[in-house]
Amino acid sequence: MVKNADPLGDLLPAEIHLTGRTAAEVEADPRRAQLVQEFHDGELVLLSLSDELSVLARRGERLYCWISL
Repeated sequence: MVKNADPLGDLLPAEIHLTGRTAAEVEADPRRAQLVQEFHDGELVLLSLSDELSVLARRGERLYCWISL
């Protein structure tokens, strides 16, 4: 959990690298960063993965993410 992180912007470079898609393709994914659940009045949110990252995860690829701000 990273306070004040922007998951849309902060994870975009990682998703581009992991999927091989362009920024426009990643951002156009309709499932990317959809709100799944919200906690503590919006201070903590759970967002969906893009379809492409979901496919990698289902194939057994291990996906790790570190955000450094």
